[in-house]
Amino acid sequence: MALAIAAAACASGSRFERTRPREVLVEVLPRSAEVLLDGKPVGRGPGTFPAASRDLGGHTVAFRAPGFVPEELVLPAGDVAGARLGAALRPEGFPGPPLDLEDAPGLAAAAEFLGDQGDAADARDYAERAAMVDPRLAEAHRALGDARARLGDGAGAAESWGEYLRLAPAAEDAAAVEARIEQARSGGGDPAAR
Repeated sequence: MALAIAAAACASGSRFERTRPREVLVEVLPRSAEVLLDGKPVGRGPGTFPAASRDLGGHTVAFRAPGFVPEELVLPAGDVAGARLGAALRPEGFPGPPLDLEDAPGLAAAAEFLGDQGDAADARDYAERAAMVDPRLAEAHRALGDARARLGDGAGAAESWGEYLRLAPAAEDAAAVEARIEQARSGGGDPAAR
């Protein structure tokens, strides 16, 4: 499932109970996704929303964005203040498995798919998350380089592609990626073009 919820670190009744945040932290990809609580908008993208009552159990949090498959999560019974909710929405038409914010290979594949569909900004965000989750995943760095190049960030693209080659020096596309790095450094054309 593409959604995740993590409980707050503070145990109920502890001396830290009074300091628990009275809000719920939301992490979502794409960053433009609308977050709804029981059908009412609470914001867009990552952020927080108030945990207005001690028991939000049974309420539904939904995530939606144009071009992505919407997701819903029913909150568990009990106090969810300080909890973290997460969703990585699946791009429409994406052939891979369901996405998860902690699934670096899936996020990297979605980033490549989004980039190929012309959505460089969301591709960058998915690839950045993949590289953060697993910094050793070469494909995340290649996808990040491609997205950065499409966004006009040649230096960032070259850096990401360099990391890709450091992690996968014998990759089948190593020579082509090396050429893209040189093109990005020289400022010529769209080095993400394959």
